[in-house]
Amino acid sequence: MRLIVELNGERHEIELRRDDTGVYMARLGERVYRVDVHSIQDGVVHMLVNGLSFDVGIERVENNGYRLHFFNRIVDVTVWDAEREGGEVTKTRKGGEERIRAPMSGRVVAVHKKAGDPVEAGETLIVMEAMKMQNEIRAEHGGIVQEVRIKDGATVRTGDLLIIIRPA
Repeated sequence: MRLIVELNGERHEIELRRDDTGVYMARLGERVYRVDVHSIQDGVVHMLVNGLSFDVGIERVENNGYRLHFFNRIVDVTVWDAEREGGEVTKTRKGGEERIRAPMSGRVVAVHKKAGDPVEAGETLIVMEAMKMQNEIRAEHGGIVQEVRIKDGATVRTGDLLIIIRPA
């Protein structure tokens, strides 16, 4: 299973696999973590991560949002199933603006718009290459490009913010 986790405004892709013994292997970038969940009781998850013991309080705060309590800290995270909700992860509207995110890790082949350019719904904004296949990223709504955060040739990760479009 692939998850997209947003923490402090940054999105990260996590690959999660469960083995026959019930232990999870979580891959975040190049790092791999062994996660053994011992119990879940009264909203607290007791687990071992790479052999270190953790107790994490989990509180659901909105649709995909959670508030985590650990080490006297509170952290808000949002989690999506990357395979099931990919469209919602890559294109979100916040305050009327359309935020275009990378649907996969890969290389930006071409950026067709710059800040200030008008955009029509369905118009190609970016061409990306992943696994030797090119994919066009299109605008869902019309508007004006407010910000472009990438350049031709850039390497991006799943969930990276690429372009922001504001309503016309």
